[in-house]
Amino acid sequence: MYLDLYMPLGHAEDDSNSSPVEAMWEIYQAVRDNTGDEIPGYTLLSARDCYKTLSASILEILLMIHFRTTIAHCSAILSQSAKAIEYCDTFIHKILPYLEQHKWKLTSSSKKRIELTTDRKEKCYIQIIVLTTKGANSAHTQLMFVDEVDLCDPTAYEEAKMIPGVFQGRFPITVRLSTRKYAFGLMERAIKEASSKNEKVLRWNLIDMAEYCSDSRCRPEAPRVKRFIPRSLPLQQFSPEDFEDAVDPEDRSEWEEIECYEGCTRCSLLSVCKMKLRDKRTPDQKGDLWKPIPAVVNTIKQVTPDTGEAQLRCNKPSTKGLIYPRFDGNDGENVISVGAAYEMIHGEPPEDGHRVTFDELIDYIHELGLKLYAGMDYGYSANHAMVVGALLPSGEFLVLDCYSRPELELDDIKVVCEEWQKKYRITKWFPDPAYPAYNKTLGKIVPVHKFTKDVPMGIEAVRGVVINSANRRKMKILMTLNNMVLIDGFGVYHWKLHHVTKEPTDEPDDTGDEADIMDAFRYLCQNLFGKIKGKVGFATTAAEKKQNTAGKTREQVIEEVNKRIVYGSVPAKTASEVAVETASNSENSKGKKIVWNF
Repeated sequence: MYLDLYMPLGHAEDDSNSSPVEAMWEIYQAVRDNTGDEIPGYTLLSARDCYKTLSASILEILLMIHFRTTIAHCSAILSQSAKAIEYCDTFIHKILPYLEQHKWKLTSSSKKRIELTTDRKEKCYIQIIVLTTKGANSAHTQLMFVDEVDLCDPTAYEEAKMIPGVFQGRFPITVRLSTRKYAFGLMERAIKEASSKNEKVLRWNLIDMAEYCSDSRCRPEAPRVKRFIPRSLPLQQFSPEDFEDAVDPEDRSEWEEIECYEGCTRCSLLSVCKMKLRDKRTPDQKGDLWKPIPAVVNTIKQVTPDTGEAQLRCNKPSTKGLIYPRFDGNDGENVISVGAAYEMIHGEPPEDGHRVTFDELIDYIHELGLKLYAGMDYGYSANHAMVVGALLPSGEFLVLDCYSRPELELDDIKVVCEEWQKKYRITKWFPDPAYPAYNKTLGKIVPVHKFTKDVPMGIEAVRGVVINSANRRKMKILMTLNNMVLIDGFGVYHWKLHHVTKEPTDEPDDTGDEADIMDAFRYLCQNLFGKIKGKVGFATTAAEKKQNTAGKTREQVIEEVNKRIVYGSVPAKTASEVAVETASNSENSKGKKIVWNF
């Protein structure tokens, strides 16, 4: 009534748990009942243009006036808060006659601060704070709102966590609001950490803001129709007849069959609406700030499916900015169980339903004579990281174990390396070549391999085993507790963001905890799967350098050697490593024996 706004209430999506009005009311209750000691923070996860900033502005006005409190509204840059302060200023002037009637005064109204003096001469205000290190240390309030969390400087954001404090016996509460931009962003971290910090994530998306679907649009009086729809974007649908021809059999698990209203067959929104805008809406939920269905359809069609799932449907973080966006951590893709790994190597499951243990898998790998390799990245204040894996005869690589610990001296590293060498019988270690003194010392106890670090080549080598051009996932990581550091690392390892545009650059960001384990794995892949040229990879002898192998991956060289063996131009030789070591000089290796060891 007072602000002349009709805000959307209720949500339609199964995964949503809030809406603008519901979110405002839940946080309002928390301040009213002083429950900030139980739930200290709320994260508003909303789609683009779905009123999270408007809702936050309304809530700030309500809290400031009803509870005479102080509020910090934080953002990465001043222009981000311009809309919020504009909303607040508009609302204050709408109700100013009411406030003045009750002896309140507007003592400040600017782009950085709105301040009221109450009838008891108390000061309550909303202050805009730009999140720099200096700005984050400039104020203390009871409540803090952080706008577009993903765009904030991480260091300043950490400092800002100390802005809210107890005020007149009321516990502090932090409210974060942002779309889900990056898998490695502060917003995604806040979502993941919410449960452990006893905080709440209040979520709604673009479909929740769509208006009621009318009879003329969906035609509920007509017989229902069967359609096939995808489980995620893009917006598509097929009749049962067209589905057989349009979708490959291997992709059909990503689709589902539904019975819909006759009018839905002509609506692009069917695959994400699934008739919810008819069945979960009431006829009065339209107009005002409710979004017309054609406008929702057009918004979704303007962006890529990845962006749409992240920023419009809020289902997952975007892969934008990730260095390895095609990594799939689902079981059976780039991650497998110990039992599945045994079956992959052995060719069939263990007898009598025996459950293979990790140690039994390692013993079996040793029995087969498979070669194990390790990558290592040094660290002290950062993590010292190591990755070990087995190269299978099929050319696949199985990651067996990972290690990541900070504050290790060289003597500590020697002990860990000796333990791994004894346990895994590592054929070659690929440690960071930037530490030659360390490598020389370790070379006395483990087989250290010298190489020239090439970051772009290493990244391409990792991408090639994550999934190659034939859509084959050549790398599998055992699903163990130790290996979660690498699995999680793939999900957040990213390019640096430009300091102004916040867009990804072409330089890896090495500031995160995940960077060390990813570097260790990159060294390993560069040497096993990188292009063979110069001193990179296994082709390091003078004879090999003269051969025409530049630009070929290790996998391609092995394939060429295998073809020569099949057609009799090369006698028999050893497993894949030896194939690479002899591939480039096989033309001049007459008389040498080649033996295959299975």
